[in-house]
Amino acid sequence: MSARARPPVRRAERPKRPRLAIDRVWPHYAIPGGRLDIGGRGFTVDQAPRLRVFFGDEEAHLYRVSSTRLGVRVPDGAGDEVRVCLNDRETEPHPVTIGRLFAEDLHIVANPVYDPRGNLYSTVSGRRGEKVPHPVYRLTDEGDPEPMGDGIVNPTGLAWGPDDTLYVSSREDGCIYRMGDDGVFHVLAENLGCATGIGFSPTGDMVIGDRDGTLYRIDAESDVSVFSHLRASVSAYHLAFNSYGYLFVSGPTLSSRDQIVEFRPDGAPCRVHSGFGRPQGIAFDDRDRCFVAEGLAGDAGLFLFTPTGARRVISAPPLVGVALNDSRTLAVATSDSIYEFDLDLALLREFGEEEADDRVWSEDRPQ
Repeated sequence: MSARARPPVRRAERPKRPRLAIDRVWPHYAIPGGRLDIGGRGFTVDQAPRLRVFFGDEEAHLYRVSSTRLGVRVPDGAGDEVRVCLNDRETEPHPVTIGRLFAEDLHIVANPVYDPRGNLYSTVSGRRGEKVPHPVYRLTDEGDPEPMGDGIVNPTGLAWGPDDTLYVSSREDGCIYRMGDDGVFHVLAENLGCATGIGFSPTGDMVIGDRDGTLYRIDAESDVSVFSHLRASVSAYHLAFNSYGYLFVSGPTLSSRDQIVEFRPDGAPCRVHSGFGRPQGIAFDDRDRCFVAEGLAGDAGLFLFTPTGARRVISAPPLVGVALNDSRTLAVATSDSIYEFDLDLALLREFGEEEADDRVWSEDRPQ
C-alpha cells in the first residue's frame, strides 16, 4: 500500500519589523533639562524598556512612549543630533539645536540684559538680606566675568536705559541704582517698596514693579509717581514695553495659573493674557514679537506670542528670564545659568498642527 503524499509544511512567516525612523523633533531648540517630543516610526511599545535615545553620546531619560511618539528629557552634555536605538537598530541622526552654556553659578531672579555692545549682565541675587561680595556681573565672550555692583543687596531687576547705562533694582532696600561712567552704582530713587522688575517706555520713562502691588513711574527729571496697581506677587514682577508704549507685566502668585497684564501708556490695564503656569521674564524683539519665560516645573520653556496664542519655541527647565541682543542672539536664564542661541528663521518659523502648543487666550479688561 503506497504512502499518502504529505502536504508541504508551511513555515510561519516572521513578521516584518517596522522601520525605525525619526520624522521630526519639537521644539527644535532646547537646553539640558528641557522636554522634547520625537515623532517617528517603529517605536515598538511592547519593547519600550529596550528603547534608548541619545543626544550625541549622552543618553536621555525617556518618560513617554507610543508607537509614533517619544517624550524625552534632554541630558547634560547633549549633542546636536538625536537618534533612537532599539536592540540592534538605530535611526539616522536627526538635528536639534542645544543652547550653548554661557554662564553658570549665578543667582538669577529676573531677566539678564544685553548692552548695545553685546555684553550680558546678570546677578548673584542672594538670599533675602544677604550681602554677596559681587552682586552683578558683566559677561563677555572674550574674558572672565567682571564683578560689579558692590554694596547692592538682593539685586533683582536689570535694564539698559536710553542713556546707555545699566539700572538695577534692589528688593531689599527698595532703591533703584544707576551705573556711573566709572562703573560705580549710585542711588537714583528710593522708597519704592519691594522693587523688582524694571522697564523703559519708548519715551524714556522708567517703570518699576513693587511686588506688593504698585507700579511706579520715574520720568526724565527723576520724579516718582504711581503708574498703576495690580495684585501682589509672591516673587517678583517682570516688565517689558513694546514699541507702542504698552507695558506687559507678569508676577507669579499662589494660583496654579497666572496672567500677563497689559497696560496702556497712561497706566490703565487693558488686556489680560491667561494660560501660563508661572510666567516670568518678558522681552520684545525689534518686530514687537513677545517672548515669555515660563517657570512652571514640567511645563517650562520659552514661549513666543503668535496671532493664535503662545507656543513653545525653546524647551527648558523652569526659566526666570530672557534677553535679546539686537534680535541676533537670544539668552534664556534658569535660576543659576544662562544659555545662548543664535536667532534664525527656524526659531520663528510657522508651526504645523502637530507642533501646536497654543495655551494663551487674551481678553479685554474693563476700564
